[in-house]
Amino acid sequence: MVSGQPAVPTNSHPVRNLLFLGLAFLLGIGCFRWFRFSSAGLNYAFTAGVLCIPFIALRQLRQFSRVAKAFGYVLISPLLLLCVLMLVMMATCDFDLHPYGKENCLPELGSIEQDGYTVHLIRDLCGGPLTGVALKVEQRRLFLPGLYVIRTIDYIDGAYEGRITVAGASAIQLHIPKGPSWSSDTDRTYGLKRHVYF
Repeated sequence: MVSGQPAVPTNSHPVRNLLFLGLAFLLGIGCFRWFRFSSAGLNYAFTAGVLCIPFIALRQLRQFSRVAKAFGYVLISPLLLLCVLMLVMMATCDFDLHPYGKENCLPELGSIEQDGYTVHLIRDLCGGPLTGVALKVEQRRLFLPGLYVIRTIDYIDGAYEGRITVAGASAIQLHIPKGPSWSSDTDRTYGLKRHVYF
């Protein structure tokens, strides 16, 4: 090394980098719950990117001592397996991250447009024969162009058919008719948040 030049650090800060990756992963998981793109391709790309974050963390683990590295691998292995399974499901199963079309497992049964937001009634068929069918009531608001913030208002296991109607300025009513999977006619009223979560 030439005299007078500062030494270039050879190691980054793996602990700080792991904390940053962990925070990014948790924020990404939170975005699955509260945000959705209007484009199916963006939803798939974002989900795949978040699920790949734990694999990026493996590079940081290699910089630890042997004992710390082994302990880190033991802790991160279940998360890596879960991420692999979710990526395989995305690639092979009929699992749509941009639902509400008639041709997929989350068809939309009805929607209501209010001042600045919409409310949707969705039939959930994605669980297959093991979990059965359910209805989901969801509120959405445009957050940015092409990006919606969403709020699940209710999730009703066992219901197959339903209809939503306006019940007031900030309320809707859900009617579930009697049928093979539902024992009697049911009406439920829900209050709405004008700004969803914001």
